[in-house]
Formats: sequence, C-alpha cells, structure tokens
Amino acid sequence: MGVDIFGWIEVGTRYKEVDWYGIVKVDTLLWRNTNAFSCLFGVRNCSNTVPVAAGRGLPPNKSWEVEKEIDEPDYHSHTWITWQELTQVDWDELIVSHSIRRYKKDKKDEWIYDSTFLSTKAADYTNGDSWENGEYLHQLKYISRSDAVKSTFGLVFDLMERLAKSYGNEFVRLVVWFEC
Repeated sequence: MGVDIFGWIEVGTRYKEVDWYGIVKVDTLLWRNTNAFSCLFGVRNCSNTVPVAAGRGLPPNKSWEVEKEIDEPDYHSHTWITWQELTQVDWDELIVSHSIRRYKKDKKDEWIYDSTFLSTKAADYTNGDSWENGEYLHQLKYISRSDAVKSTFGLVFDLMERLAKSYGNEFVRLVVWFEC
C-alpha cells in the first residue's frame, strides 16, 4: 500500500508577529517516494535512517490554507521544515535505500538487471550486500540523501530556494502530512 503526501509551501511575513501564508499547494508537485518520505520525514522508515524533520506535528502558527485542509481523519505524520534547515542537511550522507535491485541470469549465464522493488528488509543488510534467492540475485546499495529526494522534491526545493531570496531562509517552510 502506498502513501500520499499533501501540504503547502508557506512564507512568513515580519510585522509585530510572524504571519504565515500558504502560497504553493504541493499535492500535485510531489508523488509517492518511500526513500524520500523516509529520509526527510520518517514516514515508512523501515531502514533506520535518521530523518531530517520527523514527528514535529503542525507548526503552532500555521497558515489558514493549512488549517482548512488538515481535518481529515486519515491524515497522519504532520510535520514541517524550513528552508534554513534544508540548507543545513548533509545531502551527500549515505542512507539505506528501501529499493533492492534484482538480477537474473541471461542465456550466457551472466547476471543482468531485472527490476527494483521496495523491501522492509533493507535495514537487515549493509551497502553492497548481495544474496541469491532461487533464480535471482538481490543487491542493496546505499544512496545519498540527495538521490533519495531530488526526483520527487527537486521542483519544490527550487521554489523554496527562490522564495527564500525574497522572504529569508527562516521564513520559508514546507508543511506536510500523509495519507495511506
């Protein structure tokens, strides 16, 4: 069963207090990516990866746009992260991928790539471990945090970076929640 992500990019304005406004709805910009959700928010984290921003709940001063969407009973794992925090992440850090590559032998009896699948067993192995199972060879390779998130979050991060140039790094944040 997959998990879907919902949320907003918010910007804060600096008057007497900081007011937050949802300006980009990210639901249609992000798609299912177990490695990214695990790496960033600890959702579906079967690999013991230390997430960047897990379990924070909703920010106390959330925008009206977030407030009006969060009441669905099936939503879970609400959390948020600022652009400032994202600039501090070690994107080159290797993490356990949930993806295990599967190979099978060709007519020349050589291993060729067959497919990739997700597994909750990934945390049981170390980088480069291989094992045979019947006609298949399975292999786990660690990936960088950057590789885990760039295909799914690249556009959202680009938008956040551009907004931070106008509002400041600490006044741009991503607020998300999930549904199974």
